[in-house]
Amino acid sequence: MLQLLDQCLEYLDKELHNYLQLNGHSVDDYAEICTQHFSVFFQPANQVVKLWDLLLSHGLHLNVLAIASRMLLAKEDIMDGTE
Repeated sequence: MLQLLDQCLEYLDKELHNYLQLNGHSVDDYAEICTQHFSVFFQPANQVVKLWDLLLSHGLHLNVLAIASRMLLAKEDIMDGTE
């Protein structure tokens, strides 16, 4: 699943993907726990429940896109080194 997430991030935001690679990071560093636990650590909790509703009704494969979206929203923090 992490390899697919890496490919999605490369397609969606080449700049962020290249930044992670050039700085010795990978998608695994930011997303491994999310893929294993279906984003249970995101806040607020009511948003996690809505995400789970979406994942369970449309397919768990959408977790990859949810995590990629979350990474894109946190792009500035990731590139500044604060997340």
